[in-house]
Amino acid sequence: MDLSIVRVDTHSLELPFRAIPQRNLDRQQPEWRHVEVVEVELATGHIGVGEDMCFYGWGTLPGDLEDRLLGESAAAIAWDTSIGGAQIAVLDALARAQGVPLHALLGEQVRERVPLAWWCIDMPADDWRTECELAAESGYRYVKLKGRPWFDIRSQIAHLAANIPAGLSIGIDFNGTLLDANRAAPILSTLAAHDLVDKFETPIPHGDVDGNRQLRDTTDREIALHFGSAVSARTQLSTGMCDGFVVGTGSPNRLKRDGAVCAVADTPCWLQQVGTGITTAFVAHAGAVIEAATWPAVTCHHIYDVDPLIESIPVEHGTMPVPDGPGLGYDLDRTVLTEYAADRPTTPPDPPRLIETRYPDGRRLYTRGGTLRELAIAGELPYYPRGVRTRAYADDGSDRWQRLFEQTRTDPVWDS
Repeated sequence: MDLSIVRVDTHSLELPFRAIPQRNLDRQQPEWRHVEVVEVELATGHIGVGEDMCFYGWGTLPGDLEDRLLGESAAAIAWDTSIGGAQIAVLDALARAQGVPLHALLGEQVRERVPLAWWCIDMPADDWRTECELAAESGYRYVKLKGRPWFDIRSQIAHLAANIPAGLSIGIDFNGTLLDANRAAPILSTLAAHDLVDKFETPIPHGDVDGNRQLRDTTDREIALHFGSAVSARTQLSTGMCDGFVVGTGSPNRLKRDGAVCAVADTPCWLQQVGTGITTAFVAHAGAVIEAATWPAVTCHHIYDVDPLIESIPVEHGTMPVPDGPGLGYDLDRTVLTEYAADRPTTPPDPPRLIETRYPDGRRLYTRGGTLRELAIAGELPYYPRGVRTRAYADDGSDRWQRLFEQTRTDPVWDS
């Protein structure tokens, strides 16, 4: 069988978000619209697909991808991590040529259904509530949320506890913004009083070994940290600073390696690879063979209003089935490739925008997109005050908006 690669096509797309993700991602991460889908065709006629989020994730496609792949054997290059997201396409094509599901190339199958999480960026409580309701209606049982000091996380979670459907659990990812264990502990205790709260992810920075151990000892909720982040996995495991891991974002090689360590250590993990249905299908295959991947995987595919796959990802009782057809088990929707084709930006898009954070004492903070987390980690924001709220401050054509926008080019602006 001739497994040489005869065609490589890359499709740069700008995909629309759904309405609620749009108004919140536009505030923080508008670059997530930009995705590149890659096709790899073998001499056998079998075609594999993969993808790369242009400004996030592990798998940036090299500029000389076509030159590097054409004429190469898919079997010889399948585990080359330097080709980025095209590695998934090569594995997909190779599995299709062999007539087996992609997971057969990754290892021994240990489960037929993979747990899958819904994901939400930081947003007002009513938006979270609507997203949680949609998640439940769509078959999900777990939602990962972002806890941030520019929203009142205590009132947000109390609102969800009183309003979202029964049977839904949530995890809260702070990305280190709780800063230290002494200040974090009372906030986590307040949140843990709600039964729907299941996990806390990265409440304080990964490198704070003693602080994370302290939090694990003082809360009855599970603490998740990124595998091997800031300190070695050996340290994370030997010190007992967390209950489980986020495995990803990384290549298939890395997922298998890190997942195997978690299995040997009898420590659960979830797989985290952000992308469209293409990435989600791949994560299902990876989750099928990674024994420790018992926590719901995070892929964020539901933030998009369209998907480059013909079939949608089916979720029931919080899990999706592992595809049993050849390769990924899904096919491309070529109308999406055509309708949403766009030039790949050379830098992350940064459209003119202002973010307004209102504090209960009447002060208002104005920032540009992407700077709030930097300020929080540096300890330059008020620490998780009650009553704080944040919104995108749209350009209303006023002199005030233009003045604030120009000022925030260099520094945040406080305006009372």
